[in-house]
Amino acid sequence: MNKDTTRLLQQLRGEINALRERIATLETGLDELQSHLETEASAPEAAEAEAVDLSAVSLGPIEPEPAPAPEPVVEPEPVAEPEPEDFPFPEPTPIAEPETAPKPSVMESTDRYAWRKDMPGLAVRDIRSAIALNDRVLFINLLFQQDAVRFQNALNDLNAFETFPQAEDYLRTNYPQWNYDSEVVYRFMMAVRRKLR
Repeated sequence: MNKDTTRLLQQLRGEINALRERIATLETGLDELQSHLETEASAPEAAEAEAVDLSAVSLGPIEPEPAPAPEPVVEPEPVAEPEPEDFPFPEPTPIAEPETAPKPSVMESTDRYAWRKDMPGLAVRDIRSAIALNDRVLFINLLFQQDAVRFQNALNDLNAFETFPQAEDYLRTNYPQWNYDSEVVYRFMMAVRRKLR
């Protein structure tokens, strides 16, 4: 989560807690008023003799309830963009697209990529378990154009392959715009290699 999202969540939690306190105060006042009315109905003479002081009960200004805040997303899923009038913060700065690397020619060695030579780490059964949460957000934002569904579909497809060359061909065909020399692609490919050696 970025700082703006964290700050928004903290602000919403503070408002929710303030509303809970106000609701508790209103419920207490309502209970006192209801018990007074029940007492008044059962003993009309006593009600006339004894007046209840309701000045301690403060209802405060009645404001419309704010729209419920979206729940924090644990797993990246497609989220509908809020309408501009519902979201008071400035528009986020667009993330720069990764540079496109030219496909290697037949004469060019594909072993030039570090992710082909480096040791990937312990083997995993599912590529998702090889990707940390921060990397997951990074991959979705930079490699998959902020499309979490596209990211999940790519992982499903990659998990189905038997060998790493099959996965590499799939990625080069479906994502030719990636810069295969970049640090982001290196991290992604190393996660893929943990599943497909």
